[in-house]
Amino acid sequence: QMVIAPVIRVEIEEVKMLSSSSRGDNGFGSTGISQ
Repeated sequence: QMVIAPVIRVEIEEVKMLSSSSRGDNGFGSTGISQ
């Protein structure tokens, strides 16, 4: 028997600092956009 399944390869890059996002400093859900 054989199972055919997708294989996802990712590259992880360690950074010293993250750039700012539209969320700012308030975190998840602070953009005012509801789903």
